[in-house]
Amino acid sequence: MDLTDHERRKYEACWADDKYRERSPAMEHVVEAYAILSCNSVYDFGCGTGRSTRWWNAHGVDAVGIDFARNALDADFPMDNFVEACLWDMPRMDVKDGGFCCDVMEHIPPQHIDAVLKGIFDRTRYGCYFSISYRPDTHGKRIVGAPLHLSIYPKTWWVEKLLYFWDEVEHTAKGGLVAWRHN
Repeated sequence: MDLTDHERRKYEACWADDKYRERSPAMEHVVEAYAILSCNSVYDFGCGTGRSTRWWNAHGVDAVGIDFARNALDADFPMDNFVEACLWDMPRMDVKDGGFCCDVMEHIPPQHIDAVLKGIFDRTRYGCYFSISYRPDTHGKRIVGAPLHLSIYPKTWWVEKLLYFWDEVEHTAKGGLVAWRHN
């Protein structure tokens, strides 16, 4: 089994666990991201349940969620706002104004971080809001017997990595990072 299939199966097992589904870290950041990005369209990279994708759409933003574990989505999520894809191997897609990527990058295998960031950069016109955890997770060992946070690096490391692709990184009041490009 290749790494993509292994990771997908790991997350399908996580999303089948009701306790894992309870908390939606993205919902803690979506209002701030909306105010900062001020855009008409976004990709919700690693959308999980799709709650934040729905929030964007309910607030007049054309939002599409992307995730590789379809069972992550809440049962009533509208599938026309969803792309099932691995973030380090995304299909060709239209470019949207911005991106929203919360509680995702720390889950990416280290060898795929650059591919994910390049994919996000290539599919966003202005910038992307990131919320990244810098510490080990608490669910992985309980659910799948292995850690879920595979890329645990300090904030300074992530800022430097984002600056490799984007022109500027802004620190937000809620601890997020917004990577901007100057067009």
